[in-house]
Amino acid sequence: MRYIERPCEDSTYTDGACFSDSPTLAQFADRHFAEEEMSFSSSCYRIEAVQILSRVLSIANAEAHPDEVQAIDNSLAAWTHYVPPEKRDLISNSGEVDELLFQAHMVIHWATILLHMPRSELLSVHPTADIFCAKGDKQMPSTDTKHAHASKATDASKELSNLAAFRCPVQKHTPFFICALVIASVVQLAACTLHNCRCMYQHKDRITLVVGLLKSLSLNWACAGSVLAKIKKIAAKVLKSEHCTMTVASTHRRHLLRLVLI
Repeated sequence: MRYIERPCEDSTYTDGACFSDSPTLAQFADRHFAEEEMSFSSSCYRIEAVQILSRVLSIANAEAHPDEVQAIDNSLAAWTHYVPPEKRDLISNSGEVDELLFQAHMVIHWATILLHMPRSELLSVHPTADIFCAKGDKQMPSTDTKHAHASKATDASKELSNLAAFRCPVQKHTPFFICALVIASVVQLAACTLHNCRCMYQHKDRITLVVGLLKSLSLNWACAGSVLAKIKKIAAKVLKSEHCTMTVASTHRRHLLRLVLI
């Protein structure tokens, strides 16, 4: 398996220029300590992202040793650092989104949430047992690092909402993006509640974006429509509270006043 050649870039394959001297799995796996930099296709990074996700899922409902959790977290954090500069921007000069690299980043952020959310206080805030893609998570025993876990899960949910903000046809996205959006919205709603409405307008804008994207995805995927109603129900309860509504209005007034003074 280590010496199986990796897939080439989609554009190269489409042009019929994909040759048989593609880098192998072994070369890609050993790139971290290689003396010379090699170029790898977006497929390679997606494959590695899925491999890390599988490690997360293997301890999803188990009380794993802290060292094992930290090891997987290290892999998630390291993954981004090894994406080469030419692949940091998911959009090409022509405005095309690299869908395979998009999926790779999606999987990494999704895996980050799956690793950290059950080990934080986020999972216990809103019931998710009847929400598709969010009902399998099990609350882990509380630890001294629960706030660190919550912070990492929340940051990953922000990154997923950033991916959702890409201006491209939603039909091009994998249906697995639906699950990533659902789990991101659950984290954002939980964080919104725990923060006592601080940064409410930011949470609300992200959730509004995710709900809108799920609405568009529901035209092609029925599962998006089924989770949409449940996410909206929780969002309405969290975001429409009188205190939070006043907080958002007050925040917008402060921003408007600052602009006027400038």
